[in-house]
Amino acid sequence: FKEVVELHKNQFFEILPDFKVMCEHFEEGDSWICFKTPEQTILNVNDCGIANKSDLDAILAKTGPIDVLMTQFSYAFWAGNPDEVELRQQMADDKLKLVKSQIDALHPKVTIPMASFVYFCHKDNRYLNDRINTAEKTYNFIKENTTSEPVVLYNNEEYEFPEKHDSNASINKYKADLQKILADDTAFITKYETVDKPVLNSEASRFIDDLNKTNSLPLKSALKPTYIYIPDYDETYVLSLKGFKPVTEPHPVPDVELSSELLFWCFKYPFGLDTVQIGGRFRKPRKGNYTAFYNFFRINHLKMRGIDPNAPGTIAGVLVRKITTKIGLNKNR
Repeated sequence: FKEVVELHKNQFFEILPDFKVMCEHFEEGDSWICFKTPEQTILNVNDCGIANKSDLDAILAKTGPIDVLMTQFSYAFWAGNPDEVELRQQMADDKLKLVKSQIDALHPKVTIPMASFVYFCHKDNRYLNDRINTAEKTYNFIKENTTSEPVVLYNNEEYEFPEKHDSNASINKYKADLQKILADDTAFITKYETVDKPVLNSEASRFIDDLNKTNSLPLKSALKPTYIYIPDYDETYVLSLKGFKPVTEPHPVPDVELSSELLFWCFKYPFGLDTVQIGGRFRKPRKGNYTAFYNFFRINHLKMRGIDPNAPGTIAGVLVRKITTKIGLNKNR
């Protein structure tokens, strides 16, 4: 690139005469972006889980009237264990409610559902496809429940506002693609590869050593031992600041079940757990404590984003968010 320009909060950046852009951070590393010309304004919130009207009103105050909204329309991450069909249905319904709340607050003339055209293709996550919101369902929902005109685009299609677009033709192409995939139980499916135990143990030791050396005592005291069932080993391991080792004696219900390949990613990369959660290739045993597992990898994830998890302000912010979410005040995501 000739030049890299950092975009700042509350400021439009002029790319060309009569063409400017504003991009701002939203919770958990996401961001929204607004493109503006004298003729039209396009807002792309992608998968930002913006649900609170106050947050949406604040965005609208910065962007001005919106012509085209681009947004997420289905879940694209872990959505329950295989038998938790009702949970997935609820999560799918909530995504459509999110779209409606965004449209109701932002009043876009056109809405393009564009984030969630995904298909879970691994043997460990293929079940997640059973309740995804399809292009057709989303189109009909927006048409029937909002004042915005839905526009569905197939791969490589172009749309010029405010022209008419044949969304039904695009929807039919997606339907044909999905039917082709679902008709074959063997194609379009990938499988994990087992990581050798010495390799996994080595990466675990490096990870634990780093946690112990680079974090404060108060933060480390919050990390309780977590039990991990590794199906390709058919063994349960305990992870703590003292080490990573298999458990032979009776132990609590595991906090998580995931393959050695996924656990290796969690140990090796600061974004590993986030990737695993989006991929949905794991299980949360009902009587386990997934939070205990999650907390071990959350620390480096925050550091990767430039946030000091050891800072008192960060710890206080996490506690406040948990409390407001629990009592229903924080509805984002």
